[in-house]
Amino acid sequence: MPTSPQDEALIAALRQYGNVRRRISRDIHEQIPAIPAFGGRELLQRIPGTERPNVTALSDATGITRGGVSKAMARLRQAGLVEGYQLPENRKEVYYCLTPQGEETLLRLKEALDALQAEEMAYLGGLPEGEKKIILRFLGGFVRHLEDMERRNGKEGDA
Repeated sequence: MPTSPQDEALIAALRQYGNVRRRISRDIHEQIPAIPAFGGRELLQRIPGTERPNVTALSDATGITRGGVSKAMARLRQAGLVEGYQLPENRKEVYYCLTPQGEETLLRLKEALDALQAEEMAYLGGLPEGEKKIILRFLGGFVRHLEDMERRNGKEGDA
């Protein structure tokens, strides 16, 4: 299918946006070094809101494989951010909760992410409403297109 220079510029802008967001996320992660890189942030954020947060529940909540959750939880435990516990009626399954250090780390992470969101909102707040509608229509359609591609490839997203 032929593409126009504008099509190529849009794709380049979307890639650049993704790259910048990843760098910002990495910078936030580096400000809070206690959080293990792979999956640590997502798991730390999900533990408090997950009922009986075991490997399976956290895998379902984050989309990280059970093996990936197990490895990340071991790193979070080693960092002193989470601890495991067992229920009296199920001594086989390990559930997780945040330690006081984990709660403090999660609070620092939330503050950093809130500051990032405030910066983004300040920028977006300055855009005319008509432009926001166009951007929303485009991004909504593009996300649906990407989700369709994902489904065709046999993978579901975590919308």
